[in-house]
Amino acid sequence: MALSIPALKYGDFRAFFIKLVTQYSGSNKNKTYFSNYLFTFCVFSLKKEQEGFNWDWIDARREKDKFAPCLAPKEWQEWIKDGDFNKIRRHVYGRSTANKKEQLPTPGSKLDIILQKIYSHYQNNPFGFEYLAKDVTRLLIEDSGTICHDGWVTKASGDGGYDYVLRIDIGNHGLSQVRQVVLGQAKCYERNNGVSGKDVDRIIARLKRGWLAAFVTTSYFTNATQQEILEDNYPILLITGKQVAEIVNKELYRKNISLDKYLKSLNMEQEYKNPEDILKEE
Repeated sequence: MALSIPALKYGDFRAFFIKLVTQYSGSNKNKTYFSNYLFTFCVFSLKKEQEGFNWDWIDARREKDKFAPCLAPKEWQEWIKDGDFNKIRRHVYGRSTANKKEQLPTPGSKLDIILQKIYSHYQNNPFGFEYLAKDVTRLLIEDSGTICHDGWVTKASGDGGYDYVLRIDIGNHGLSQVRQVVLGQAKCYERNNGVSGKDVDRIIARLKRGWLAAFVTTSYFTNATQQEILEDNYPILLITGKQVAEIVNKELYRKNISLDKYLKSLNMEQEYKNPEDILKEE
């Protein structure tokens, strides 16, 4: 049941739709039904105003019965004319958070078995897991169609807040190419041990302008950690336990090798360098 809204006029700021809905609390035989109002609010687009807002319109509206329609945004005028939200609302792309269940494989599934084997393999060798994390990050980036230059894993002690380095190449060679450093962090955690904000803060603190970050874990990212990253718009790839299992499983199929053979192939010592050095490599 939708409630009727009075005729619109200039000066009417009510950009919302009201609907009467039936809800319930409790479960099974203990359900209690009640009526409630659902309000849908609309944020106006300002594309036709080149994202600018004429504050003279607000000043004019302060005077009684003076709505200054000629100063109002074009989107506002269109809404007053036909009341269609879809034509004038601002469409914003928003990344959402994922719960723990969405970030981990279904218990007992093939992916879950792969993830558990990975965790067992590196449980007492977190430095070795960094090689897998680097490869998983590279494969994820390349799967999106972006060129990823393979880098190196940092030394086991005193890594400076990051565990491995990669490079993304955008465009062709020479002046038409942009190279971006990717700093990676790896945490081989038990599936019920979520990655906290403190874990992520270390890698974020090392980013320079134009650099990206990646964080790979065998577990999941807590909701608070995801919220912090989204609110501050950090340029970081969060690679969950489920994604690790999916990427590794795909690579095993592509190479037609066993998980043990794949993991052993990653254990290669590498020389420590500064992150900026990867920008100079061919």
